[in-house]
Amino acid sequence: MRSAASASASIIAKLVNNTTVTVYSESNGWSRVTANGKTGYVSTQYLTAKAPEGPEARMDR
Repeated sequence: MRSAASASASIIAKLVNNTTVTVYSESNGWSRVTANGKTGYVSTQYLTAKAPEGPEARMDR
């Protein structure tokens, strides 16, 4: 995880495979994320989307 959306920005955290992150935005191949209490930027190519866990949405008629 980097401090800015750039490969030359300083590394502020290292994320291991399968770390859950919250994505807030994406632009030019970079995603602004929060993980383990830190917020920074990760190259979007390293992220994999996963459906939220929990009860399925249900609509009553």
